[in-house]
Amino acid sequence: MMRIQLRRLALAAALAASVSASALAQTTVKVAADGDLKILDPIWTTQFLTVGHGYMIYDVPYAYDEAGLAKPQMIGEDSVSADGLTWTFKLRPGLKFQDGTPVTAKDVAASIQRWGARATAGRLIMSIAAGFDVVDDRTFVIRFKEKIGPFREMVSNPINPLFVMREADAKTDPNTQVTNTVGSGPFIFAREEWVPGAKVVYKKNPDYVPRSDAPSSMAGAKIAKVDRYEWMYLPDPNTASQALIRSEIDIFENPPADLVPVMQKAGGIDIKVLSKTGYQMLMRPNHAIPPFNNVKARQALLYAVDQEAYLAAAIGNPDFGQVCWSVFMCNTPLESMAGVKDWANTKDPNRKAKARALLAESGYKGEPIVVFKVTDSPILSAMGEVTAQLLTEVGFKVDLHNVDTSTFGTRRVIKEPPSQNRAGWHIATSSAAGPVSGDPVSNNYTPTPCTGTGFFGWPCDDNLEKIRRKFLGASTVEERKALVAEFQAPMYEHVPYIPLGQYRTPSAFRNTISGVLPGPRLVLWNIEKKS
Repeated sequence: MMRIQLRRLALAAALAASVSASALAQTTVKVAADGDLKILDPIWTTQFLTVGHGYMIYDVPYAYDEAGLAKPQMIGEDSVSADGLTWTFKLRPGLKFQDGTPVTAKDVAASIQRWGARATAGRLIMSIAAGFDVVDDRTFVIRFKEKIGPFREMVSNPINPLFVMREADAKTDPNTQVTNTVGSGPFIFAREEWVPGAKVVYKKNPDYVPRSDAPSSMAGAKIAKVDRYEWMYLPDPNTASQALIRSEIDIFENPPADLVPVMQKAGGIDIKVLSKTGYQMLMRPNHAIPPFNNVKARQALLYAVDQEAYLAAAIGNPDFGQVCWSVFMCNTPLESMAGVKDWANTKDPNRKAKARALLAESGYKGEPIVVFKVTDSPILSAMGEVTAQLLTEVGFKVDLHNVDTSTFGTRRVIKEPPSQNRAGWHIATSSAAGPVSGDPVSNNYTPTPCTGTGFFGWPCDDNLEKIRRKFLGASTVEERKALVAEFQAPMYEHVPYIPLGQYRTPSAFRNTISGVLPGPRLVLWNIEKKS
């Protein structure tokens, strides 16, 4: 109880300080952020809030524009040898870290290699990389053992971004979190004003040199038009929406869809859907431990889940969600129903019986199944509740664990069962943005390496991984489409993860805010605030 009271006092003090700062600085923008920032290393985790923190203070070599094309960002120019095995990169001029030191080719090369040890796409790149050569301060070369078609797209991943750090930071063990926060991006992390559990502050980087291109989604010129951002931790969405209505904050990044009409009725608020494709909700079983190290238990999950139930609980408004069993998402060039079977038919009265039969075949003996419920994310919280209900209905004994976003990020990397490690788990639900879920080489949840180095959940299937790696050599959409059916059918037999529906999220802004860029997530450059 004392801890809760202290956190409330800290939050109240932060809000009071925020109002005071706003009175002094006309270009302060306050954001109801999507969680409480605890992890500062956006290479170590793909957690939504930490990646957003990364976009504030770091820069990236390439980024997707509004048309979905991978464009140079820190890179000034690149070239590929005639045999496709040697790529040469030259940094654009004017890049500087926030400690005043220039960004060099050594920094970028080291950052690629650390990212390559963590990110799904990065591991693929590193598996065929023959070596890195630093030519001079602005030029480096990557030599490959085989041709790589979608390199620029792979390093433009907006969910596992290739953030460039100083060489010394980038040489940190990939499994150890970097705690330094010196980047070369458009904003500076004001560590001295950080109030964990209440407020995070970023200030405009006066030394940042934007590209000359027009801003376009994640790409182009990153122009900081606001002097100061304050991310406020307001875990109750009703509190956040009322704060927006009263102009105590300027942006509510991810409001629940059912609060949109309330905010619209209040007036003075603009609702925008930033992502055309949206997000894929998903369920990830822990393949490393029983019962989900048995494929029958994972197949039982296919018959247990009900996408309509997830969409109704987590999204609510049908305008923002749709049933979708395509692994690489619906409304994309790679949409496919290959491998989708009777378990997708929620009208089948025998679905639960089929789930129970498969569960019995798996050898499940009624041990508690730890399911995460992420309480400070309305969408993930609802997904956890629905998962607990649906699994209970088919015979699982569910132990629902309430966690906040940051705790979820640290617990999901634990492989051991709860019987050996109290932080262990069996089922996690999450979501992934369209540009990643729709990309076979960047999708974090489709890799199935039997090396124990995959994304959390650790599925293992050498044949499926062999098929997935074929996408590396596919340089056209037509070639990728041909591979989708070959991949998706066996994927639904092995069940590395389960799509739970597709949705788009609204974001809410005071009508004093302009310059918001469309894209897979909210970015805070190019935004202006009228006084």
